[in-house]
Parts: sequence; C-alpha cells; structure tokens
Amino acid sequence: MELLIVLMLLGVFAGLLGFSLTNLKSREMFQQEASRLLKVLQTTEEMMLLNKDNLQVEFTEKENQLHLEITHDNPQTGPLLRKKSSYKTLKATLTNELGETRRPPFTLKFSTLYQSIPRGTLTLTNVKDKEQKKEIVMNGYPHPLSFGKKGRVEIPAHELYPEKIRSEYEKED
Repeated sequence: MELLIVLMLLGVFAGLLGFSLTNLKSREMFQQEASRLLKVLQTTEEMMLLNKDNLQVEFTEKENQLHLEITHDNPQTGPLLRKKSSYKTLKATLTNELGETRRPPFTLKFSTLYQSIPRGTLTLTNVKDKEQKKEIVMNGYPHPLSFGKKGRVEIPAHELYPEKIRSEYEKED
C-alpha cells in the first residue's frame, strides 16, 4: 500500500515537472523568435539605407503561423536579398500612429526616396500564452527599431551630426 502511495506521488510530481518544462520551452522559443523577427526588421532597415532600395516586409498568417517575406524594388539586388521566414510561436498586431490596429496580412514599407521607416508599434504575442507579449517600437527615421521604448525619442544633434558639421551650421545663424 505504501509503495502505491509513493508511486502515485512520484507520478504527480513528474506530471507537474513535465508541464513546467513544456511551459518554459514555449516561453524561451517565443523570446528567440521575437528577437529573430526584430533582427530581420533591423536588417531590412540597414539594407534600405545601404543599398538605397525600397523594401517591403509582408506579414501573413497561414496555418496558425506568422510568415514574413521581404521584397525589393531594385531588379538587380531584389532576387539576392529576397527573404522568407516563418514563426511558430508568434502572433502579430500592428498599431499605427493614429491608433488603428491591424492583424496580418499587412505590409511595412521601408523607403529611401522619402527616408521613410514605418511608425507605430508591432505587438508580438505568444500563441500558447496570451499574457506573454513583446512590442517592437518603430519611431520612424532616423530612430532604430527596438523592443519596448514607447513614444518618439528625440536624438540630440551631437549624436546625429559630427562636431565639424554642427559648428558650420551654427556659424551661419
């Protein structure tokens, strides 16, 4: 009888431990995929600035997975830089500057012609745990894409322009 009680307690503890490990794995996978998506968007921004290309990041949702596809206007570099990726644990919601919310499909446009980087917030939610969220804040050009810094961040002139350029500009005034 005591042996059955011990085995039953071991079974309960093993079940609880297994559930905790599954939950921990889901949370870690969400963190990794969110970081990977941020890196893809940062790379898109860098490629736009370096190659003077207009790029689009198309978000779609198929079979409960988030899919991204990066496309380019430039016929020479477009095929080389075209990228597709999918994310199993992410759901995305885009909130623009006006507070309008969209679910996929939607497109983020990065344009060198207007030095335009999207503005708004991209909220990423864990498919298995709705409470786990990350926000990618897009404050437009020249602000970098990052996790969680809400609102427009003003960059001081001394960080944007070298001292020589600033002193020339200040002399003209």
